[in-house]
Amino acid sequence: MAYTTKSALHLALWEGGGEVEVEAVITFTVTKFSPATHEQPEEPPMAEVSDFRIRKPKTGEWLACPAWISDAFESDDSFMDWLVSEAQEQNAYAEECAAEASREERHLLENEEMARHFEKHPHG
Repeated sequence: MAYTTKSALHLALWEGGGEVEVEAVITFTVTKFSPATHEQPEEPPMAEVSDFRIRKPKTGEWLACPAWISDAFESDDSFMDWLVSEAQEQNAYAEECAAEASREERHLLENEEMARHFEKHPHG
């Protein structure tokens, strides 16, 4: 499953100069946790970036992203760990939304059944 997340980047244009804020839009996948077996050690979930783009947040204009920027992020273990936690949060949110939708659907079906019952039996 592919995930997408956004993060603000603050780039200094030159030493002593001002900063420009751009938005990094990262698309990535996460491998599943694999418990240890007799032959293989435990493998924690790992993120793999498939697309790293930047854009101006105010205009939405996409900018060319130098490879060194995406490489710097992808080689940072804490960034990759953050992507794994971001995927876990997105999964949890999707599960919550699915559960809420299921509850709402059950509630609607119950209301429809009650309405049909009262149409057939208006006095009780």
